[in-house]
Amino acid sequence: MSRVKWDLDQLKEVQKQQEIAMTATEQVINDVRNDLNSMTEDVWEGEDADMARELLGDLVYKEMPQTWKEIDAINTAIMKAQKTAYESKNFCNGFPQIFRDGSTPSESDSGECSGELLCDRNACGALVKAMEAAGKSALNVRNKIETAESILSELETPEAWQFSKV
Repeated sequence: MSRVKWDLDQLKEVQKQQEIAMTATEQVINDVRNDLNSMTEDVWEGEDADMARELLGDLVYKEMPQTWKEIDAINTAIMKAQKTAYESKNFCNGFPQIFRDGSTPSESDSGECSGELLCDRNACGALVKAMEAAGKSALNVRNKIETAESILSELETPEAWQFSKV
């Protein structure tokens, strides 16, 4: 029988890093929107300026919100995996009470816990699916960020240069 070991402390660290990424992405979206709104015809003129505004507008109002949704999907998948892992670990930790007082531990205790969770591959299918979903969303986010960086690198303005360093 194949077994999988989950490090719950590491899963918690991943969740914390994800929260930081969500906050940073939201800030970038807001900063870019504010700067895009300040790029009036007085600042940028001509066909290149119109193209730049259009590209940045698509980036800010289409691509970045979609990226935010992907990041949120990653967070949801991680939270789901944590909930399942915590419920399993807490159930296992509480199992000896059956022998002490005859009561069955709660199957829905999702309180935070630490340590490792060892389960057979079939039993932890929900955890694996949640983390696979997080990985897929993370790849989508990376691709969107690379697209945004590519768009910004094509613009030869001080404003675009500032965004490409974010």
